[in-house]
Amino acid sequence: HTECHRLLAVRIMINGGVKKNRSLKHKQNEKYPIFKSYGITVKKSMKIHIIGGGLAGAEAAWQVAERGVDAVLHEMRPVRMTPAHRSERLAELVCSNSLGSGLHDRPTGVLREELMQLGSLLVRCADLARVPVGGAVAVDRDRFAQAVTDAVDEHPRIHLERGEVTEIPDEGAVILASGPLTSDA
Repeated sequence: HTECHRLLAVRIMINGGVKKNRSLKHKQNEKYPIFKSYGITVKKSMKIHIIGGGLAGAEAAWQVAERGVDAVLHEMRPVRMTPAHRSERLAELVCSNSLGSGLHDRPTGVLREELMQLGSLLVRCADLARVPVGGAVAVDRDRFAQAVTDAVDEHPRIHLERGEVTEIPDEGAVILASGPLTSDA
């Protein structure tokens, strides 16, 4: 299951230093297992900046906030749109509406189960927006993105900042969760 623990392809930047991608292992009975695996000491007053409001960024902000740490989620839309996006909603799917197999004997099904155990926002929203297509998990794109956006907007520990990020914030830790539609900045 080690490969299934590669939850998000992100780099953690701390005080200007880059920590390489590592698997994010969940160990029970640890207060902040993800942070500890990166050598980050988490304080209640700490803010973690997440750059990118796609799938990885929205989930990262949710996981950080659910562990009692304030998250600042930076999303450039609608200030700066991309050719593929149609809205300003978070986690907007611009390609396929399929999130892979939901069957427990398939890698994506195993990953889905593990994400559910971690309290995944994306899995919960996918279940709310699911459309019937056999063993796959497919969603209504608009309902899915709206559900993610609403949950993030309503979370008291997540602050959503709209606008393009042109420099890595100096304070706290930063998760770069921008994908293939990242701006040139």
